[in-house]
Amino acid sequence: MRSISDNSKNIETISKDYERLAKGVNIFGENVSLTNEEYRRYNEIANQIAEMFPELVQGRTLEGNAILKQKGNVEALTKALKEQKQAANDDLIKNQEDIFKGFRQTSFEGVTSWTSHKEALYGQKQMLDMLIKDIDSYDKLIENHA
Repeated sequence: MRSISDNSKNIETISKDYERLAKGVNIFGENVSLTNEEYRRYNEIANQIAEMFPELVQGRTLEGNAILKQKGNVEALTKALKEQKQAANDDLIKNQEDIFKGFRQTSFEGVTSWTSHKEALYGQKQMLDMLIKDIDSYDKLIENHA
């Protein structure tokens, strides 16, 4: 399935051509006044729209091209796009607990892991500090006896 962003860009790109070309096609998807190239382009656009918004398809021509509801209506495309965005937002809200659960788990594991590493490093630092004190003490002992 295409992303909403892709659909948005596609609608912006094809809407003017769709609106213009749809005037040359009847409600059965038959060519009324377009050149062969324009009719080919119209069917290409109608099929793209059908792929993005299956709910706008009211049927198919004998050649298998999409026949769209509200033919040539750019407002219907805009409305379908808004509904698609709203449905995606609704899904996001509905599934936010599952989405963030994984994020929180990963974050918690990262913090736990970092805390363990930090504690281990701190313990090693304490041992090094003790060794340095021992070496300093040993150096002073040698200086005093030399």
